[in-house]
Amino acid sequence: MLKIVPDPPLNSLEDSLAVISEYLMCAHTITQQLVFLNPKQPMQAMGLAVMHEIEAARGLVERQAGYRPEMHRLSRPNRG
Repeated sequence: MLKIVPDPPLNSLEDSLAVISEYLMCAHTITQQLVFLNPKQPMQAMGLAVMHEIEAARGLVERQAGYRPEMHRLSRPNRG
């Protein structure tokens, strides 16, 4: 599938880590929906395991990037 709008160039490791964190957040949200929509075993157990692994990976990325609220500008809209 061709993308209509290409991804912006990543200028630094910090930019790359921010994008990776956003992808992991999306994967976590999708997996969370899978768990809610498939409450029966074994799908729920596998979904919960995947969510746990995604959370661990995202934690590592955020630690390497030095967590900053602006890194999650897409996930936490400004309510001010």
